[in-house]
Amino acid sequence: MRILVLVPSIDLSMTSIGMTPVWWQLLKALHEIGNEISVIPYFTRGTQTLWWKCYEQPSGFMISSYRVLESLITTLSFSRDVYEFRSRNQKILLWGIRKLLYPKLKNYVQRVLSDEKGFDIFLVLSVPLNHIKGLARDVKQMYGIPAIYYDGDAPFSLPRYGGLSHSFYVGGDISEYDAVFVTSKGVVDDIKEMGAEKVFPIAEGADPGVFSPIELSKSIDVFFFGIGEKFREDAIRQLISIPSDKLQERKFAVGGRMKYKTYGHALNLGMVPYRHYSCASKINLNIFRTPMTEVYCSSSARLFELASMACCIVSNPAKGLEEWFEINKEVFVASDSEEAIELYTWLLSSEDVRFNAGRRARERVIKEHTYKHRAEYMINVLKQLVRKGG
Repeated sequence: MRILVLVPSIDLSMTSIGMTPVWWQLLKALHEIGNEISVIPYFTRGTQTLWWKCYEQPSGFMISSYRVLESLITTLSFSRDVYEFRSRNQKILLWGIRKLLYPKLKNYVQRVLSDEKGFDIFLVLSVPLNHIKGLARDVKQMYGIPAIYYDGDAPFSLPRYGGLSHSFYVGGDISEYDAVFVTSKGVVDDIKEMGAEKVFPIAEGADPGVFSPIELSKSIDVFFFGIGEKFREDAIRQLISIPSDKLQERKFAVGGRMKYKTYGHALNLGMVPYRHYSCASKINLNIFRTPMTEVYCSSSARLFELASMACCIVSNPAKGLEEWFEINKEVFVASDSEEAIELYTWLLSSEDVRFNAGRRARERVIKEHTYKHRAEYMINVLKQLVRKGG
């Protein structure tokens, strides 16, 4: 199949775009199972690869100028962070996007479809729906191909959670799309209630060639890598801050884009190499944000990446976790600080248990949770839509 993909970001140098590694793995997998992929980047510049053809970013100068302004405002402390700035100013930001950016994007997509005929599917990967309202409808009417939406941000994307800064469903129109893929089973009915006709749950995954184990000495006892504390403040306190205070003889560390310098006795290392530090740690934490723990089978890429690297994983509880991994054999669970301290103490004294849990977790990923598995599932659905004419 020939698939034209509108993606938020494809530039891995933009560390603020958290889902970019997911899009790389998914698009690479779609290519590897025999599809022709063409990509239009929305927020960042394009990146050519062996796995897809990449077009230019339609509104590069405007997006870059906006980023400079956003960074300046947050640096001057008019807002605590980017998310607060976007939340407080979402109405005027959306107005500007619809007036200035959307017309350029719409014309660019139509030009690509007109110049390079023969696309079978128009696939939108988590580009905010309220930014592009009307685009899918026009593509379907003008070019006669199905339009598909992939929501990789559920359940945060839903209006009841308001997103990390705001919900992109508000002011959008999900009914324009012939089908929706969503990374949370528990929100399928919510999305149908908002107008989607066909909704297909699809879990995150990992590319086991990208996220493969590295043989390193284990210099960190307990490690967590994450992007922000929002919706998981208490879980961080229970799984990191309190245990690190109680087990001060053990080395706890945090990496990623986190707010504070320390979490109990756990030092914030900042944006360290994720794979290296995960493989250099005896225990790796997967900390779901609260909505993901409450909404059934809301998947997190981090969980599958850690499993793919054969890490020994401790997670906070989440509804549906057992659908992906066997608890206490492939992934361990701690509900509070008391359970976490007991579990860490046992695991840190049991190298064989840690090794075997990591080995089994990686085997599970290779058997069931690679992005090739996800891509094959998507293509089976898309082929049915194409045969039925959407």
